[in-house]
Amino acid sequence: MKVLFFNHGKWGIKKVLLAKTIRQIKILFPKIKGAVHVIFVDDPTIHRLNLDYLKRDTPTDVLSFTYQDQGLLGELYISIDTLKKQAKTYHQTLTDELSKIFVHGFLHLQGFTHDKENDMRVMHETEDRILDKVSCLKCSK
Repeated sequence: MKVLFFNHGKWGIKKVLLAKTIRQIKILFPKIKGAVHVIFVDDPTIHRLNLDYLKRDTPTDVLSFTYQDQGLLGELYISIDTLKKQAKTYHQTLTDELSKIFVHGFLHLQGFTHDKENDMRVMHETEDRILDKVSCLKCSK
């Protein structure tokens, strides 16, 4: 699996911040082939995408678009504005919050959901298993 970053420099995000997280995902999902595009955006941009594609009239932290076509697994749009707010709200470092959001979005690309209570539990357990290995806080709030 290859991870390509877009707009990270504009926001001062260093790719190395996710290196451990990406390594753990590759260990847990060794058969994953293809690329994941990670696009960093602001709240107005993610709000518009959320409204256009999911009919949700609010910004969010991450949106996942699955393609699994021609070597592209999908795209993750991460809102830097929401990332910063959540890090402050949950008393986490920006790196820990970024790892949580990245893992959450990646799991959506793999078909995980949180629409039902059991699905949410399984998704959070999987997130925690990955995040425990990179020494950041568990995703369950």
